Amino acid sequence: MDLYLSEVNATGQIPWEISLMRDMNFLALSENKFSGTIPQRFQNMTKLEFFSVFLNQLSGSLPTRFAPSVKIFDVTYNSFQGRIPETLPISMPSLEQFRIESNALTGTLPTSLGSLPSLEFLSIERTNLSGSINFLCKDKSSYDLFSADCTKVKCSCCDYCCSEEGGCEIMG
Repeated sequence: MDLYLSEVNATGQIPWEISLMRDMNFLALSENKFSGTIPQRFQNMTKLEFFSVFLNQLSGSLPTRFAPSVKIFDVTYNSFQGRIPETLPISMPSLEQFRIESNALTGTLPTSLGSLPSLEFLSIERTNLSGSINFLCKDKSSYDLFSADCTKVKCSCCDYCCSEEGGCEIMG
């Protein structure tokens, strides 16, 4: 089951009742005006593989756990703040794409991301994250794509280094 509600000018909070659709594989709620947080009950959506809420007005903290089958987690262009919970990445063991750019997230990237064997796309630019993500470089293949704000985050294997002003530079 798929639910595609992107670009429909939806407002208010994301209905938690969506989590009752246990057979859902694809959930796209992007480019709307949803506010509030991601419902905690979404962690019970055991068949969900694609989750995208980019370009909304969501805020607060990222969930501590999420749907275990998710391969694509996209929350870009929102107003999430605070640290990324160490438990979030490991609650999604099949994660391939972690897209969190353009949020007010702080702290360091959870080292639990290093335990995800399928991670191939990481987008963390235009956040307030700092520290090093070089722990992800040892297993990175040439097919993987990582982008970060390299003025705040040490990343010896990033494909793109971006600045807060919006420009990105392709790295060697």
